[in-house]
Amino acid sequence: MRTLVALTALAFALPAAAQEQPDYVPGQDIDKETKKEEAEKRPEGWSYKLNLGFNFSLSHSSNVVGVEDGSTISVGGALDGEANFKSGQHEVLNRLGIQHTQSKNPAIDEFVKTVDNLEFRSMYMYSLESVPWLGPFARVRLQTAVLEGEFISGDPANLAITDADGNVTMLSLQPQQAFDLTDPFEPLVLRQSGGAFARPINQKDLSLVISAGLGAQEIISQGGFAVADNEDTADVIEVVEIQDSLQAGAEVELDVGGNLNTLVSWNLTASVLYPFYTEAETDLEGVELINAEIGAKLSAKLAEWVSLDYVLTAKRIPLVLDDWQVTNGVLLTSAFNLL
Repeated sequence: MRTLVALTALAFALPAAAQEQPDYVPGQDIDKETKKEEAEKRPEGWSYKLNLGFNFSLSHSSNVVGVEDGSTISVGGALDGEANFKSGQHEVLNRLGIQHTQSKNPAIDEFVKTVDNLEFRSMYMYSLESVPWLGPFARVRLQTAVLEGEFISGDPANLAITDADGNVTMLSLQPQQAFDLTDPFEPLVLRQSGGAFARPINQKDLSLVISAGLGAQEIISQGGFAVADNEDTADVIEVVEIQDSLQAGAEVELDVGGNLNTLVSWNLTASVLYPFYTEAETDLEGVELINAEIGAKLSAKLAEWVSLDYVLTAKRIPLVLDDWQVTNGVLLTSAFNLL
């Protein structure tokens, strides 16, 4: 009797369980992946993003062997904004980045800038209908500094100033005496390029964009100077005048980034402009005229609206300064969604 009751209960339970289980649809796993990829695609129309970053450090020393007494202060900020548009096969990517830091140490009485960079870039991309991850592009970019630049030292300094004609003038500076190097928004570096792009990977966790084509670069100066110190002349600091110049050649750029997990993201960019034509008074030639730039960012999310970011920028613009210009720092960044 107990067996009969159990079998009867099982008979009623099986249809109920069958109704609770969803029907299996062949290819449903593929549909899920397709929906996931569609969700990760850039939405149609305009999209905006704005990140604000801040950095601050303070240290004080007193009676420390080998260290001058006093306080060292560094304060700065960064802004990273995007305004992007997509319509079908057409896409426009606009980005504005500003980084600025002021520092003061016991050897110098006033704050001086240690990081100052403004960059705007706009890129148009057309994705081929038959091969959506491939197509032509056009890009413009602007790089400059926001505030004026100056050389200042806590010790007496002898400057060897070379103008655009190669004439050298000696100038002696007293401690805390400043020498003006550049005006605001100087030098102004403009670049235009066009060619083909490939975006073989375009997902939330990993994206890769490679572009190659022809590029032109103009450097516009207002008679400013750059410090190009020669280590072999310990008692003299070399300063050279920045010249206006024009270059044209082949350009390659790489942009790769993604998410390591839900909290950590990264990005790496690299670009090279190899000039075939150069209009400037310079002794550099061949590979010495290559313009190169590397950028890296590692971001760790601390909360929904704040992250800790490490940012690195290294660039070589030989017609401004024949050396690598490197800046890096740690920022506490707040993210805002405008729309």
